[in-house]
Amino acid sequence: MNVSELNYLNLRVCGIDPHKRFFKAVIVDVSTLNTIYESNFPNNKSGVTELETKLREYRCNLVVIENTNNFSSALYYYLKRHNFDVKSVSPKSVPQKPKKSDRIDAKWVAIVYVKGLVEEDYVPPEDIQHLRDLVRARKRLVDMRTALKNRVHTLLTRGALHLNKLYSDIFGKKGREAINAIVSSNLDEVDERVSQVIGDAFLELINKRVVDLFMGLIEILDERIKELDEVIAAYVDTHSSIKAMVERIMTVPGISLVTAAIIVAEVGDFTRFPDKKQISGWAGIVPRTKESAGVQRGYGITKRGSPYLRYALHEVANVIILRKEPKELYAFYWRVRRRSGKYKATTALAHKVLIVLWGMMTTGSNFEMDSNARRLYHRKLRRFSNMAESGKRVLLEVT
Repeated sequence: MNVSELNYLNLRVCGIDPHKRFFKAVIVDVSTLNTIYESNFPNNKSGVTELETKLREYRCNLVVIENTNNFSSALYYYLKRHNFDVKSVSPKSVPQKPKKSDRIDAKWVAIVYVKGLVEEDYVPPEDIQHLRDLVRARKRLVDMRTALKNRVHTLLTRGALHLNKLYSDIFGKKGREAINAIVSSNLDEVDERVSQVIGDAFLELINKRVVDLFMGLIEILDERIKELDEVIAAYVDTHSSIKAMVERIMTVPGISLVTAAIIVAEVGDFTRFPDKKQISGWAGIVPRTKESAGVQRGYGITKRGSPYLRYALHEVANVIILRKEPKELYAFYWRVRRRSGKYKATTALAHKVLIVLWGMMTTGSNFEMDSNARRLYHRKLRRFSNMAESGKRVLLEVT
């Protein structure tokens, strides 16, 4: 966007530079680049209300906010709700200036935006932002649980207790029973195979008190993650636009409700990307290359976008590889793996999944499912419905 693209003449733009306790607002006349009004406002609702009054008083047409902290989002949503034309820009994309002050920063943000020197940042709608908060909180809880599981595994192997020889997941039902029996020194209840493994271990080297503490925390996190999954399902179920996107994404075999919710929360509106290259670059899942003397060398992926989105896409890729479905995506994985290895092939498959999803969401079509995939899809929808009902009960208990 620049001045020539605007359909009104006496453009007045307010540039805002938020800080920890206050934000600086400067209203600029674009035709002359003169400052019409400037002031500091406190970072609270009364401060924003006072800003709104000044914007209307000076007939400000556009507000440009430098997205430097959490208050930037609160300011953005408030002004949007009150029918202002609001744009958010990343500090990283704003060109450097020779002098620096709060007044110069706020004025500079307004000028470089209307002159087309900086692109607008994507700020999701409030319903998408709320979903994003939920799925990101879930990811943090899962990371905490994984760290605790790794620590328990370390404590057990310190005493040469290798339960992974018996169980693919030592934190499954049988594995947890064995660990609890070891912690409580009640070894009479374990089966013969576990007894043999325990007999070859140095149990005196295992700090049972710490293992018991971590196992208790893991159980608490399991419960909280399950509750959060149900709350996410209830939230999706009560927002029709989000629900339609999630259900369409779930038509791809290997994508669960929670994974679909993560993808929707992080991408938001798929149609804002005009082609697959744009969304791939935004997601940071394209190769980072350097060229010298006509020779290109790859250095992994750019990782520019949301790490939560890349995490979800890699989870989908791993499920597809494990289940070998859908066949066309699994065949693509093996074609890449033969020439580039499994790690690059997994990332390439994650990238392919993103492109497929972009095509589905921009054309309004579902993934082509065979009879088996269709059965699994309807099973996922039934589970979604059950989780949503449970989630609504959880929300009622909280309120």
